[in-house]
Amino acid sequence: MGWQETFSFVYNFAMQDKRILILIIVLLLNLVLVLIYFIVKMIIAISRRKKRVYEEISIENREELAKIKKIKNARNVNSALINLGEEIKEFSKKYIEVEPEMTYGDISKNLREKSKFRLADLADDISNHLYSEDRIIKRELIRLADKFKFIVLGRKYPKPVPKVIIKQKKINRKASKQITRRKESRKKLKRSLIKNRKRIKIKRKKKLR
Repeated sequence: MGWQETFSFVYNFAMQDKRILILIIVLLLNLVLVLIYFIVKMIIAISRRKKRVYEEISIENREELAKIKKIKNARNVNSALINLGEEIKEFSKKYIEVEPEMTYGDISKNLREKSKFRLADLADDISNHLYSEDRIIKRELIRLADKFKFIVLGRKYPKPVPKVIIKQKKINRKASKQITRRKESRKKLKRSLIKNRKRIKIKRKKKLR
């Protein structure tokens, strides 16, 4: 029995007694209200969690995050890189003394002495890009800015997926598609063979008659 037959059976049965129809409508309305209640409750819980996380971030860090966002959205990549470097210098003052004449190499060295390795690595990255002949691309600037954002928030920057794994996944996906196509073609061939056998049998029966 399909859903259309089931619906028509329930509808005809309900129409015989209007009280049953009213009861079914009330039950459906209650079900809808319960679903709406749980959805609203889930949305409120998510928004509260986001608010709590935001409140946990200090006002100083909020300002820092706003600056990082501005750097990421900047049109001029080179000037944005310089601004990012200045923000990293300013942030490093929390852990070491930063003099105006200090290079990023000096800052990195002092940060390593304080076991601030992630911030030291970022200072080295900024130095390499600033004094390199190659121009920095927008994607690389965003990556550096995101690294700094994770340091400000005190979280670990997610490790990028190696290109070899991505390539292997693509190969596996392609291979699985090919296997599926082969299976489908085999099934089609099998069906056509069965049909041909049936036709041959029918023709032989007709000849015998």
